[in-house]
Formats: sequence, structure tokens, C-alpha cells
Amino acid sequence: MPLNIIVKSGGRKKMSDEELAHYMAKRNDESAIRDSSTYRDRSRQIRKEAENLKLPDGMKVRAVYDAKMFQAHEERNPGCMSDEGYLRELRRDNDEIKM
Repeated sequence: MPLNIIVKSGGRKKMSDEELAHYMAKRNDESAIRDSSTYRDRSRQIRKEAENLKLPDGMKVRAVYDAKMFQAHEERNPGCMSDEGYLRELRRDNDEIKM
């Protein structure tokens, strides 16, 4: 038996594809600004938590970053987070991820 789902629009007028694309791009830009403004605080918190991490002998933490940063770099340059040269430059240029 098929199930029909009816969703009320909430009184919002219909948008064209261009208006919807503009609206979504604006929301995405606002989200990126929010993430950028809280990045240093998030990095400090992650580093603080990583300092208490117990690792086996012979292992050490070289850098600490969150999944958003990882994903952003991978989207811009696929495979870069596997490249040791790129990671070395990333640690050199971003003091907040160094341990």
C-alpha cells in the first residue's frame, strides 16, 4: 500500500531555481563565516584535549585538527592530507594545529 506524505509549505512563496540557489549559497557563506570565526577557539580546545592523550611508546601527536578542516583541505586539493610534504607545510603555516 503506497504512503502519501503531504507537507504544508508554511506560507512561504514558491521560489524559482535561481532564487533557491542564491538562498542556499547565502546560507552556506554565512555558515563558512561562522566556522571561520570560531576556528581558533575550536583548535585550542582540541589541542588541550589532545595533550591528555595517552599514546604507546614511540608514538607522538604531530598535529591536531578537526574533521571540518580535514574535509575543507581535501575538497580543495584531493589527496593532499596523505601527502607528507603538504602536511609539513600545513603545520609550518598554521601554529594552531602544531603540538
